[in-house]
Amino acid sequence: MSFVALVSDSTACLHPQIVTQHGIQVVPLYITMGERTLRDGIDITPTEFYEQLPGCATLPTTSQPSAGDFAAVYQALKERGAAGIVSVHLS
Repeated sequence: MSFVALVSDSTACLHPQIVTQHGIQVVPLYITMGERTLRDGIDITPTEFYEQLPGCATLPTTSQPSAGDFAAVYQALKERGAAGIVSVHLS
């Protein structure tokens, strides 16, 4: 059965219930905290981020997902039978 897949990245801050209810694929941004690079929402939750923030010697930075990150998600959706993909992100 084909379907139209929905994809966003973690900057959208979509509520987990909405993500689950609509089957949205969320591609995580990268957060660099000191020497660690973490995937937003996977390796670190927003609560954990804010708990760790006061102990950071330098402010954390973020970077967008790579083209490869998106390609992997799109390929997996294609293999699951997606007839199309609507992918909405910051510019």
